Amino acid sequence: MPDRPRDVRMLVEQYVAGAEYSVEMLVDRGTALFANVTEKTLFPGDRPVEMGHVVPADIPAELRDLLFEQTRQVLKAVGFGSGVVHCEWIVREGTAYLVECAGRFAGDGIIDLIDRAYSVDLVRHFWTLMKGEPVPGPLPSGATRAAAVRFLHARPGLVEAVDGVDRAREVPGVVSCNVVVKAGDRVRRLRSSKERIGAATAVAATAGEARSRTEEALAGISVVTVADN
Repeated sequence: MPDRPRDVRMLVEQYVAGAEYSVEMLVDRGTALFANVTEKTLFPGDRPVEMGHVVPADIPAELRDLLFEQTRQVLKAVGFGSGVVHCEWIVREGTAYLVECAGRFAGDGIIDLIDRAYSVDLVRHFWTLMKGEPVPGPLPSGATRAAAVRFLHARPGLVEAVDGVDRAREVPGVVSCNVVVKAGDRVRRLRSSKERIGAATAVAATAGEARSRTEEALAGISVVTVADN
């Protein structure tokens, strides 16, 4: 929740269950210079908190092109000029439903995944574009490898011990792994991304391998908690 009072008002049209993706796009005067599709997974339960991301999404070219085109249609409809966008979609039975589109960089480490998978410095290209300077050369149209991040949660309660982080960092392909709680801290019930307590990022030749390496890393981490009464 935001750290300021805010009225929450929602208009619900329908519930859509399906695979979730986001499109990250760098745009120059309405023309896409770079585009990527990120695949999202969620923690189980009644709160759709993001459990992980894979770049690029391991999906058919037809679906990738559909998400790119529909993102371009969103940008055209609102008259978006130049900048970066993060556009989220739910796909059910071949139809893509718009969740939200923001004129900002994606969070959750997605930009780091893009840089690693495409061997590109997306922030530097954005900065160059927004200064009105020529972007140096064409941006990559495809990834040379895959990158994934997976987030950690544990049973709510008071943390007694944390173990296995150093071993997790030694898993092949893992480039970062951190746990943000220690003994004496409290793990809270998973209601938003703020309650996640750690993450592992990995790179590999394929999306499946990158995802498996993050799962292997987090599987070796033990966070012992005493449940709240």
